[in-house]
Amino acid sequence: MYINPPADKVNRFGLISRSTALTASAILPQLLLALPFGIPNSLTQVLALIFVLPFLLLSRLNATYMTLITLFFLLIISNSIYQALLRPNSESSYYQMARSLTPFFILCSILINYKLILSKISQFILTGGQARSKKINRAIDFFALLCAVQSVGFMMGLPTANYLSASGSGERVMIFMSTSCVFLMYYTTISKRHWSTLLFFMVVLGTGSKSILVASVLIFLLAASRDLRAINFLGVMASGTALIFSLYFINPLALDRVMDFASSEQGESFKDATRAYEIFHAHRTMNEYTSSVVFGSGFATQLTPGVPTSNSAWFENSKYDIENGYWGIFSKLGVVLTAIFVIIIIKFMPLNRVLFAIILVEAPLFFKTSYQVFAYMDGVYLIIWSILVNALLLSRKSYSLR
Repeated sequence: MYINPPADKVNRFGLISRSTALTASAILPQLLLALPFGIPNSLTQVLALIFVLPFLLLSRLNATYMTLITLFFLLIISNSIYQALLRPNSESSYYQMARSLTPFFILCSILINYKLILSKISQFILTGGQARSKKINRAIDFFALLCAVQSVGFMMGLPTANYLSASGSGERVMIFMSTSCVFLMYYTTISKRHWSTLLFFMVVLGTGSKSILVASVLIFLLAASRDLRAINFLGVMASGTALIFSLYFINPLALDRVMDFASSEQGESFKDATRAYEIFHAHRTMNEYTSSVVFGSGFATQLTPGVPTSNSAWFENSKYDIENGYWGIFSKLGVVLTAIFVIIIIKFMPLNRVLFAIILVEAPLFFKTSYQVFAYMDGVYLIIWSILVNALLLSRKSYSLR
């Protein structure tokens, strides 16, 4: 049961309705950030933060919920300062705290208002009929095309990728919103939009990431379990043939990593010396005090000595970031605050296949990084895409009942 929003109203300038503006603010930033301009990660994150602000303002977030989230973050900030003061001989950084907490605050603000925002966008789609659904579907198709152009262009030596990370050899690139591409594969598959699924999978191949490849397989299986008819024979044959060519010609490294993953012993595929090093130090820092176990080491405390690298910014960030999402969350939030975060997700998000799809995307990826929650805006836009997909599926169900 979703909160029933008030009737849609036209703004005082008489131009567009509030729900139209809200839906546009959910879609347009994603398309703008997917344009193949080759924007570096530092600028991409700033633009992503700026672009999400109209969405937050137009959502008219519930005051009670925002008060609860504010109290939650005041507790996190207080504990972070306290943990830094407990370790006067260790390095601490309030810049790093702000860097990690800003996306996390936006993420939690959207999560706790998820059903409220969903009800508004769903009403907008329903009142406009199937024509509005088609427009949003076309936007998703266009998003898939832009992301594929970024990835393929990068591997062809062109400066097209708005990347989170990339190899110097040009063989691998993880563009901004890569996880959204994996998630949207679920929707495009069950919607029989096979060419969009293929375009998204080209982005997956471009990452050369084992965890993202695993997430993609899980997403495809989830789509197949929902409706086997959604994956028709011709679609499988066409997509399969194209994927083989993509694997071999676009990114042979992706095929090598798939084979390595398949041939490795159980558990070895996700092991990494750097991650093991960071987890070891994060675990040791967390166990120094009882308060760190209960409420976490916080966001201002240095968790590791840092990973040696020629990139000074990356070295500095590696002192506070853990390249394992599970330990990244647990070491910073502790038992109590992690439990509250999980409760926010379970309580305020619809418990349906869309949530399950998000879990299937994040579960393997959390072995790789915690950036989907802290420091980067990628996770925020994944949740916004999930709201749009939920609204489209709800409208489809409503149309079928009429």
